[in-house]
Amino acid sequence: MANPSDKQMLRDANGDLIPQFWDITAGDFKPLTGSDGAQDTRLTGSNMEYYVKTENDKPSANEVELGAFCMVVDSGKIYQSNGTDWKVFA
Repeated sequence: MANPSDKQMLRDANGDLIPQFWDITAGDFKPLTGSDGAQDTRLTGSNMEYYVKTENDKPSANEVELGAFCMVVDSGKIYQSNGTDWKVFA
């Protein structure tokens, strides 16, 4: 099985390292690509956060993960979902 210490990291035309990751299956470095030059990001876990402009923009508390936070930008209020309702957190 290939090891990262056995392989050269990827470089651009100027010889500078590029954003990359180690692909265990392929046993090689792969370029880290995304949309418009940004890397892909996936949020996981139970500490989800939502930022909305107004109170009316908040998602339904029963449609988000239990414990999720929502900040309403216009008011600065922060809410936390208890699974059925949004409760003012701070």
